[in-house]
Amino acid sequence: MTTGNGQRDSGSGSRLDRIETALEVLIRQQAVTQQQVDANSRAIADLTVQVAEANNMAVNAIAGLVDVADDLIERFDALVVRVDENSGYIRGLQTENRRILDILQQRGEQNGQQ
Repeated sequence: MTTGNGQRDSGSGSRLDRIETALEVLIRQQAVTQQQVDANSRAIADLTVQVAEANNMAVNAIAGLVDVADDLIERFDALVVRVDENSGYIRGLQTENRRILDILQQRGEQNGQQ
């Protein structure tokens, strides 16, 4: 404000000084805030890269596990085929053993009757 003679009164000067001080404080706070925003942006960018790398590692690990599982399934399937083949062979042996036992039993009964 100005007085009647065109000079500022001390109240106005004081008010402008307070406004300038407040603006300086705001400018400093804005600079600090911008530094924090920049630091956060860098941290987010770093974390984004780390997450992408972790995802790639997880995908590769899962792909490796799938390969191992596929290999195990192939081996299991091969074992099932072998077990099926051996089951038929074992049944044949059991039948042959039963036939031999029947023959031996018949011979034993014949020898016992003589």
